[in-house]
Amino acid sequence: MKTICLVLLAPLALSTPPAAAATVTVGPAGHYASIHAGLSAASPGDTVLVAPGTYSGALNTNLDFAGKSLTLTSESGAGATAIDCQGGTRAFSFTSGEDTTSVVSGFTILDGYEETSGGAVYCYGSSPKLSECRFIGNAAGTAGNGGLGGAVYVEQSEIIVEDCLFRDNTADDGAGMFARNSISTVRNTRFVDNAATNGGGGLRILYNGGTIVGCTFAGNTAPTYGGGVFFCYSSPVFRNCTLAYNAASQGGAAYGYNATPTFLNCVVAHSTEGAAFYCPGTSVFTISHCCIYGNEGGDEPCGNAEDNIFEDPLLCSSPEGILTLEDCSPCLGAGQGGADIGAWGIGCPCGGGSHIPDDGPGLSLSLAPNPLRGATTITFSVPPGSAHVELAIFDLAGRKVATLVERESATGETDIVWPGRDSAGSPVASGVYFARLSCDAGQSTAKLVLLR
Repeated sequence: MKTICLVLLAPLALSTPPAAAATVTVGPAGHYASIHAGLSAASPGDTVLVAPGTYSGALNTNLDFAGKSLTLTSESGAGATAIDCQGGTRAFSFTSGEDTTSVVSGFTILDGYEETSGGAVYCYGSSPKLSECRFIGNAAGTAGNGGLGGAVYVEQSEIIVEDCLFRDNTADDGAGMFARNSISTVRNTRFVDNAATNGGGGLRILYNGGTIVGCTFAGNTAPTYGGGVFFCYSSPVFRNCTLAYNAASQGGAAYGYNATPTFLNCVVAHSTEGAAFYCPGTSVFTISHCCIYGNEGGDEPCGNAEDNIFEDPLLCSSPEGILTLEDCSPCLGAGQGGADIGAWGIGCPCGGGSHIPDDGPGLSLSLAPNPLRGATTITFSVPPGSAHVELAIFDLAGRKVATLVERESATGETDIVWPGRDSAGSPVASGVYFARLSCDAGQSTAKLVLLR
């Protein structure tokens, strides 16, 4: 009987439940003062919760999950919680085989720098998930030294990026993100005003591909290859994306070399330099149910094209690259299966969303040169006796960069030089800007492109 009882009890001794996942807190009143300490103390399955604030220094940068399945998230979101790399290092390195159960969510990651690749995040053989993050002002390398992935560099990985913003990042290639030999999933993410010194102002893909869904590429620049996106030897799928106001001499929106990309239900419009698409070599693009319009170098699709429309998409002016559609846009219901074309759907009434409204009566505004690499001369006139006259420069997100003229009254024609600097006298980044003249008689806006 004693032996029987031992045999019956043995399985019970082996069935101890696993420890419950814990929440490790970081911040002034948390368990740990630094993010590094919180990650080190956490066990697989735990959540590391970071209090609002700006985190910098060696204990809050160059962070490593060390292969653990963790969720690192902020308590109050990216607007209240930042990792400031201070121009000296990156924020995260994933090189220990992490998968998408390793999550970074709800941070602004800014001013990261690495000489070769991944100014903010570096992934090799690892596939984390980046969610609801903002990547601002990160850089890989200095111009011409081969820096890849100003904000995010991915190699041999299957990363997920969703609901993020990439803005004002720089690199030689893939100023926002560079993916090599990877299958990336990028969803509902905005690439705005990023600048490459070679190609792929927003995104560059080399080998393999991925799926890019519901994303915006706006105001990104490259001197040569793909202002918005640049891909080689790859087959990415772009679905319900908006690519607008991008600039490059070869493919303002997209450049593909020996590539077979698919563009479905996408807006490809208003490239300020270059044609909408550029596909040399053996590239075969598949472009269907897209709205292609107003690209400086032409709107002709290349490869297999069907059921596309070539009308003004009527984009609304919205902050941070959220380019919605007027409620009379031809893109509404014109996509495959009756879906809307583009990333955002309706955002303003008919006639209420133009970036470049008609001149008010007696107002005129012109710029030369445009695009500019240094300075441009803005010539404007207002009706006699006009009051409250202002001429200002705005970026694509609608933020005022510089006020050039502010007078209670003005008349006649005036020339003024804008040297490509903000109100504090600092050079502004490459990108799309708008000169806006306003007075009591109305308003006039002109688009300009700055290339550094």
